[in-house]
Amino acid sequence: MNQMAQPKLYYSHYNSKMKTGTQLELHLQEVGEAAQQSVPSFLHFDVIDYQQIKRLLKAQGYFHDLGKYTDFFQEYMRWGKRSPYQNHAHISALFFYRYLQEGFGAVSEDQQTNEILSFLFYVLVRKHHSFLTIDHLFPKEEIPRMRRELAEQTYNLLDKKQALADTYMLSETQMEQMLQDIPKLLTDKKLTLSTTRFRKKYAHERWYFLMLYGFSQLVDKDKSSAARLLQRDQIHFQSEWVTQYIERKSKGQTSHVNQMREQARHTVIHQINKMTADEVASTRIFTLTAPTGIGKTLTSMQAAFRLGERLQVLYHYTPKIITAIPFVNIIEQTKIDYEEVLHGKGSLNVNHRLAHKHIIDSFQLKQEIPIEKAMLEVDSWEGDVVLTTFVQFFQSIFTGQNARLMKVNKLAGSIVILDEVQSIPEKYMPLIGAVIIKLSEYYGTRFILMSATQPYLLEMGQRLLSHGDTETKEMTPTYSRSLLPEYADYYQLQARTKLIPSFQRVLDTDSLMDFFAETWQNRSAVVVVNTIKRCINVYEQMKDQFSGKALVYHLSTNLIPIERKRVIEEVKIALTSDQTVILVSTQTIEAGVDLDFEVGYRDLAPIESLIQTAGRVNRNANRKDHNGETRACPVYIVCLEKDHQYIYMFHHMDRTKALLAKQDVIFEPHYLPLIDTYYAQMADHLSTESLELWKKGVQLLDFKKVSAFQLIPDDQSIVDVLIEWDEQAEKLADAYEMLRLDETELDLEWIACVTGEAITSKSISPFQKKALARLILSKLSVYMVQVRIQRFQQTKPLPFSDRGGVDTSFYWVPRNQLAEFYHIETGYGCVEEARMW
Repeated sequence: MNQMAQPKLYYSHYNSKMKTGTQLELHLQEVGEAAQQSVPSFLHFDVIDYQQIKRLLKAQGYFHDLGKYTDFFQEYMRWGKRSPYQNHAHISALFFYRYLQEGFGAVSEDQQTNEILSFLFYVLVRKHHSFLTIDHLFPKEEIPRMRRELAEQTYNLLDKKQALADTYMLSETQMEQMLQDIPKLLTDKKLTLSTTRFRKKYAHERWYFLMLYGFSQLVDKDKSSAARLLQRDQIHFQSEWVTQYIERKSKGQTSHVNQMREQARHTVIHQINKMTADEVASTRIFTLTAPTGIGKTLTSMQAAFRLGERLQVLYHYTPKIITAIPFVNIIEQTKIDYEEVLHGKGSLNVNHRLAHKHIIDSFQLKQEIPIEKAMLEVDSWEGDVVLTTFVQFFQSIFTGQNARLMKVNKLAGSIVILDEVQSIPEKYMPLIGAVIIKLSEYYGTRFILMSATQPYLLEMGQRLLSHGDTETKEMTPTYSRSLLPEYADYYQLQARTKLIPSFQRVLDTDSLMDFFAETWQNRSAVVVVNTIKRCINVYEQMKDQFSGKALVYHLSTNLIPIERKRVIEEVKIALTSDQTVILVSTQTIEAGVDLDFEVGYRDLAPIESLIQTAGRVNRNANRKDHNGETRACPVYIVCLEKDHQYIYMFHHMDRTKALLAKQDVIFEPHYLPLIDTYYAQMADHLSTESLELWKKGVQLLDFKKVSAFQLIPDDQSIVDVLIEWDEQAEKLADAYEMLRLDETELDLEWIACVTGEAITSKSISPFQKKALARLILSKLSVYMVQVRIQRFQQTKPLPFSDRGGVDTSFYWVPRNQLAEFYHIETGYGCVEEARMW
C-alpha cells in the first residue's frame, strides 16, 4: 500500500477544503461519554436497570465507528478515493456484537436477555446512518458481497490491532481473535436468524422502547459530536416566573373569568405542593381538565415548572419541558406566552414544520451559535423548553427514520405537556394511551394531559396493553393524578353557552342562510363548517346578504398562513371594539384562537369539536342578561348535507348525533356528563388501527409497519403552491434560488438582510449553505397554500423551476399573476370539495 494510503492520524469527520477534521478516537470517546452522562436516573426497564443501560450506551458509542479505522474509509473521506469496502457501519456492528457475545459488555445475569440485547444493539450500530429495521439484514443474494467486504476490512484492521487493542482496552490477542471471527458471523445462525427467533419467542413492547432510546442516543450524540455541539446545562425553572408574567399582563385588572382562572391556577399548584416526596417520585401522569377559557396554557406551564422544582430537589436533576400542541396555527400564540414567561432566562426551542424561522429568536442571536448548529439543536430538541406539534411529537416515536428518532432520548426524564389531547383521532387513542403509559414507565417521562374534554386515553391504552396478553391482564390500572380534582365544579359554575341541536332537516347553503337569518339577531357570530368549498360558499352569501349590517370574514386553509394571521387579528380588533362581526371558518378556528362571539353555528362534528367551537362564544362571560347574570349564548348544531363524512369519516358520527338529539338544549354545566358518555362509548372498543400498530408493529419491532402511523393523513393528492404575495416573499424566493443554484459568489450580506439572520462570515460551507436554504424555505412556508390535485389541475400554477431554474416539489404563483390564482378574501384559485387538511 502506498504512503498516501497510510495516514498518521485517523479521522471520524474531515473537511477537505479546510484540511482539518475530528480525530476518530476523540469522536468515539465523546459519543460514548455523552450518551452515558445523559441517561437520567428515571430510566428503567424490567430486564435492565439504569446503571446497566449507561454501560451499554457508553460501549455502543465507543464501537459505533470502529470501521472508520480502515484505510478504505480514511482514503475516501480525506481524498475522495472510492472503494467497495469503505462502508464502516456493518463491521462496527459485528465487532460490537462479538464484544457483547464474548461477555465483555454483559449487562445482565440472564443469558437470554444478553442475547437479545446483543442482537438489538448490533442492529442499532449497523443502521445508525439509515432507516432502523430488523428485517432483511442478511439476504442470501448479498452474503457473497458481505463476505468479501468483511474479509478485506478485517485484514486491513489486523494491521492496526495493537492501536485498536489500546483504544478498546483489550489485549492484542483478544483483538486479533475477535477481528478474525467477524467474517464467520455471516454463517452464525444465532445472529442471522435472530429476527425470526425474536418474533417467535421474545416479542414485547419493552424492546421497542429500548431500541428507540438506544438508537436515538447514538444518532443524537454522533451528530452533536460531528457538529462540535456542546451539551447545554438545563436551567432551574421557577414557577414564580408564570405569576410574574400574569401580573405584568393583567396590569391589576380583574374580572369574574380572571378570578376563576386564578383560582384554578392556585388549586393546581397547591396539588403539586401538597404531594409527598414519594408521591412526586412515583406519579408519572397528571391530568388537567377544565372548561375552555380557564387559562390552561399558563396553568400547565406553571405546573410543569413547579413539578420541575420539586424533582430538582429530590434528584438534583432539572427536567426539560416539552409542550406538544395539535395545530401549527396556534403555536405562535403559545410561543409568545412561553417567551414572555422565560423572559430571556432560558432557551425556547420551537420545533415543527415551519419552525426554523424561530431559530434566530431562540438560539442564534442570543448565544451566537452558527446557523447549522442551531438547526441541529432544534431538530434534536435541545433547549430548556421545547414547543412542538403532535405530528412532530408522535411521528418521532412511530418511525424508523434516524433523523426523526434522534430526539426521542430527550423524552427520558422530561415533563411533557400534551395540550388538547381530545384532538387525537379516535382510531389512535388506544395506541397513544399505551405509549404514554409505557413512556412514563420506561423513560420516567412525566405527562400533563390537558383538555376541556378529557378523553379516556389511559383507559383505552390500558385495554390495549392487556389485550390478549395473560402476562399483562393482572397489571394494576395506570395511576394518574388530577391537578384540578374539582374540575366538574368549574363546569357547574359556567353558564356562558348552550348547545342547541337543530337536526329537524338536513341543510344546504341556501337553507343554512335562511336558518341564520331567523336566529342571528344582529349578533357577532362564528359559523364553523367542515369543508373549504362550503366555507367559501357560505362566506360569499353572507357577504352578499349581511355586509351592510356586519363585517364579514372568511378563515380557512385556503388562505396562506400570513393572511390567516391577519384575518384573526382584524376580527379580534373588531370584536373588542364592539363591532358586529360574522366569521365563516373551517375548524381552523377551534383550538387556541382567542376570539369571543355572541352566537355560534357549527356543522355536525365530534363532541370535542362542538365544545371547542362553543369555547369561541361568550368566552369571557361578558354577555349578561337584564339581571346582570351571565347569559347562556346559543351554539346551533346543524347538519350540512354530508359534509361531515368528508372530514370525520373515521369517527362514529351517528353516535354523536344520537347523543345530541336526546335533548333540545344542552347548557354548559351539562357538557361534562355529555362528554363522559361520549368517551365511555368510545372506550368500549379497540380500533383495528391501534391493535395492528401495537401488536404487529411495536411488539414485533416492525418499523415499516409502525411508520404507517399518520396522525394527519399524508394525502398524496395535495401539492404545495408558493404565493408570491409581497416583496418579502419575492426576496426570500430570490435568496432561496441563489443558495440552491450553487453560485460561487453569494451575496451573504443581502441574504442576511432578507432573512434577518446574523451571517458574519464572508463564505459558507456546503453544509451551512444547505442549512440556510432550509431556513429560508421555512420562512417561505408562510406564503404557501396546500392545493388538492383536482384544483391544481384546474388552475395549473407554474413549477417553481420556471422562476429561475431551481427544481423543487412545490409550485409557484408570480406576483404579476396573483389576480389569476389568488383572491385576498377567499384565497387560492377556484375551489372544489376539499378536506380540511
